Amino acid sequence: MLMPISQTCGQLRTIALDSPSLWTSVGDWPRRLSQLFLQRSQGLPLKTFLPNPTLYVHDLGPTDTAKELLLRVRELDLGGLETLTPALEHLFSLPLPNLERLSVQFVEVAQPEDADESGQYLFELPLTQERLPRLRRLYLGACDLASYDTVLSSLTHLALHVINVPLVHAMIAAILPECHSLQSLHIEEVEDQDDLFELLGGYRHLPTVSVVPSCGGLRRVSLLSMYNRLAFFILSLVLADQPQLAVQLHKIYPDSSRSITMHHHRLLKNPSQVVIGRYPQPAERVPGGPYVWGMTASGSEQRTLRMVGETLDEVAGMLREGGAATLAGVRELWLTDVSPAACDEPNTLPTADVAALSTLVKSMPTLEAVTLVNQFQAPWTGAPPSLRLLPSVHEDAVSVPRPATVRISYGYGVHVLNWWFSRPHTTPAVRPLDLTGLLEELSSGAYDYIRHLVLETPPLVNINAGDVDRLRALCETVEMRVADETPTMALPAYCDEPAAWPSNEPWPYRLWLG
Repeated sequence: MLMPISQTCGQLRTIALDSPSLWTSVGDWPRRLSQLFLQRSQGLPLKTFLPNPTLYVHDLGPTDTAKELLLRVRELDLGGLETLTPALEHLFSLPLPNLERLSVQFVEVAQPEDADESGQYLFELPLTQERLPRLRRLYLGACDLASYDTVLSSLTHLALHVINVPLVHAMIAAILPECHSLQSLHIEEVEDQDDLFELLGGYRHLPTVSVVPSCGGLRRVSLLSMYNRLAFFILSLVLADQPQLAVQLHKIYPDSSRSITMHHHRLLKNPSQVVIGRYPQPAERVPGGPYVWGMTASGSEQRTLRMVGETLDEVAGMLREGGAATLAGVRELWLTDVSPAACDEPNTLPTADVAALSTLVKSMPTLEAVTLVNQFQAPWTGAPPSLRLLPSVHEDAVSVPRPATVRISYGYGVHVLNWWFSRPHTTPAVRPLDLTGLLEELSSGAYDYIRHLVLETPPLVNINAGDVDRLRALCETVEMRVADETPTMALPAYCDEPAAWPSNEPWPYRLWLG
C-alpha cells in the first residue's frame, strides 16, 4: 500500500504546484512564506486577510515582496483592530491599484479615551479614490470614513456594521447621496445614541426625508438588528421606483414610532409567490428551540421582500397591512415547518398561529399551488403531514381559494446529516412517514379540490406502499419523488449577487451569500 499512497501524494503535490489559483490567499505570515505564495500564484490577483495588521504593516517598506503584494492584492480583510495606529494609517496611504474589496473591522467595544469631543467612538479611515481606483465593495465595522466625497461614488456594495453613535441617521443620510453606483446596501447593528425624533408643535415626529436620487440603482437592501424608527427612516431614503429590488428586514425591534409596515406599498408590489415558515437558529441549537419566523414575498414586478422575526405577527404584518389587494395575485404559497398536526414533541404550532395562517391562506383568492415543506431537523417537525391550514369545503365560503396542486416535501436537516453515520445501525435516522392523518383528511371530502398531489422525501425514508395506493384512489394524480436536498422557492436572479462582507449564514438570514 505504500507505493500507491506515495504516488497519490506525489500527484497531489504536482497538481498543487501547477495550480496558481491555489496560492492566491496570503495571510499575516513570515516573509519567506509570503514570498513563496507570491511566486506560486504566478501574478494572479491576491486575497489577503490580516487579523492584526499592525506588526505586518511595519514591514511594508521598500521590499520587493511588499511592493508586489500591494500591487496584486484584490481582496483585503483587516479584522480585530483595536485602534487606528500610525502603521495602519501608513497602509491606507499606500496605493492599492488593483484592490476591489476592502473589509475593515474594529473591535465592537470602543474605549472612552478613543472618543472625540462629541462622544463619537468611530475611527475614521483616510481612504481616497486616487489610491483605490478599483475599489467596489467596502465593509466598515465600527469605523467611518474621513471624507464621504472620495471612494463612495464608485462603490457597488457597501456594508455598515456595529455603529452606535450620536445622530447615526444623519451619518447614513450623508453617505447615501455620495454613492452613485451602489447596488447592494447592508446595515446591521446600527443605533442612534441620541433621539431620532424631532419636536414639532409639541409632538415628536420622525425627520421628514425624501428618497435619495442616487439610490435608484439599488438592487439589494438588508437592514438587521435595529429599532423600527431607524429602519423606517432608512427605507424612506432608499425606496424608489427601482426596476428590481430585494429587501431583507431582520430583527427590527419594536418601538413607539411609525411602523415600517407603512412602506408596504413600496415593499410589496403584487407578489405572486409567498413563503412563510419557522426555521431553527443556526447557532445555539437546543431541544425545543430556539427558532425564528421568516416570510419571503416575490412578484412579477420584480420586487422581493424577506422579513425575519420572533413571531408570526412580526413577519406577516406587512401582508396584512397591504390588505386584500396585496394578496390578490398570490398563486404559489410555501409553508415551511408549520405543520399543525399533533405530535408528542414540544413547540408544535400554537392554535393562534394556526388560525392566523389559515386566515392568510383564505385571503389568497387566486392561489393555484401550495407546497408544504418539513425538515427532519427540529423537534416540532416530527409531526406527520396535514392539510389543516388549507381551506375546507365544509367550513369555508365558496370564495376562498381552491389550490388544485399540493406538494408535500420532506428533507434532512443539518443535524440529522451530522448524526447519520454515528447512530447505531439498528436505529433509523428518522421515523417512517405516517400518512394516516393525511388519508383521513382527504377521505373526509374537505379537500376535494386537490387534484394533483406530490409527495417528496429524501432517500431512506420509509413510506407504506398501501398508504400510497390509498392516496392514488383519492386524487387524480399522485406523484412520488425522491430528492437529495430540501426544496426552497427559487429567488429572482437579482437577489443572488454576492455581498460585500464575509458571511456563511443560511437562509433566511441573508438574501444573498457573502
